[in-house]
Amino acid sequence: MGNRALDFGQFLRWNGGAGGIFEGVDAPIIRRAIAECLTEKQRKYIVEYYFEGLRIPQIAGQAGVAKSTVSRTIKRGRKRLENALRLAMRG
Repeated sequence: MGNRALDFGQFLRWNGGAGGIFEGVDAPIIRRAIAECLTEKQRKYIVEYYFEGLRIPQIAGQAGVAKSTVSRTIKRGRKRLENALRLAMRG
């Protein structure tokens, strides 16, 4: 993730608004979950899609992969991140 700032408004929109898994989660916990719980590709594609505003065809073109590969990778990464945040919020 490097120095890229996370746009938490995008996170909330990603989650469908208030009341979702990200509501009430501190930014450092979200950053840590992204850094530690996602694969390198999941992290890269999620940051590019949700925080940099790139579209799936753009990401696929830059990575040299099919659009469906990017879509599936983002979906798996999102699920992994949601599970990690659920566990973090229990603790």
